[in-house]
Amino acid sequence: MIKFRLPRLHGLRPARCLAALAFAALGTAALAAYPDRPIRLVVPFPPGGPNDIIARLLSEKLTGALGKPVVIDNVPGGSTIIGTRQVAEAPADGYTVLMVSPSHVINPGLRSDMPYDLLRDFAPVIEVAVSPNVLAVNSATPAKNVAELIALAKAHPGEINYGSGGTGTATHLAGELLCSMAGVKMNHIPYKGDAQATVDLLGNQISWKFGTILSIKQHVDAGRLRALAVSGPRRVPAMPNVPTVAETIPGFDATSLYGVMVPIRTPAPIVERLNKEIGKIVASESFRKILSEDGAEVVGGTPQQFGQNLAQAIDKWKTVIRNAGIKLQ
Repeated sequence: MIKFRLPRLHGLRPARCLAALAFAALGTAALAAYPDRPIRLVVPFPPGGPNDIIARLLSEKLTGALGKPVVIDNVPGGSTIIGTRQVAEAPADGYTVLMVSPSHVINPGLRSDMPYDLLRDFAPVIEVAVSPNVLAVNSATPAKNVAELIALAKAHPGEINYGSGGTGTATHLAGELLCSMAGVKMNHIPYKGDAQATVDLLGNQISWKFGTILSIKQHVDAGRLRALAVSGPRRVPAMPNVPTVAETIPGFDATSLYGVMVPIRTPAPIVERLNKEIGKIVASESFRKILSEDGAEVVGGTPQQFGQNLAQAIDKWKTVIRNAGIKLQ
């Protein structure tokens, strides 16, 4: 009688070979059928903010690329925790997708009771964009550049106030990073939202703040505020004459990242399909132009690269939070 033996593949035993081949077949089947129904893109913020704007641009183009609706679901609350938890608990089938924001890499340093681990419970898909903030002062503030603002703070230690949209927000941490790297002490004034901080900056109740280019540029153009610098490593086309903070403080970088993740254990072929289709959108001139007008820069790349960037950002902001002694009230 002739006996047949399964070949050993890369040192695997026959049973394991069968399991590996079956898994690969399932992955191929999942990719062939995906998507066969609408995809839910969870934005853990109310409509209208940077995360929501980028998500809506992405969903429109991704709907055309995939041939099925990509539906935005705004689930605000808990500093992104409520919406993000819903995605973590959703089936890992590619039909529930998370829009990642700066809060996602800040929260691990602020909260010890997180109901999920961003790097353990989610699989990175792609980094869509990064966006700097702009450091703006009231037009009555004497500082005309970052060096003069630092000199003013050194001359009046603890007397210069800066605002943000709240404790632990990206704009707050950008301010703390600036103070730390410049070796100065300035007072942080947290507000219940960035809009109110901007109102008080316009009213000269605070001396300066970091804010989104979208929200600050109109006041700079009208002469009510003065833009001293942008927080990213490069100047931005939306405000080409505004220098970077890094031109005064080498190494300074406080950009906000935006990207896409899915629940962990989502089949690799689905992750790869989403990465491929979103990557094409991100690389398109039309998408790049729209984001550039708001001061954002497209990124793209592999899931692995996005995962590395997320891990680095989490470590960076943990250090800033720890060194500044920031505590949520």
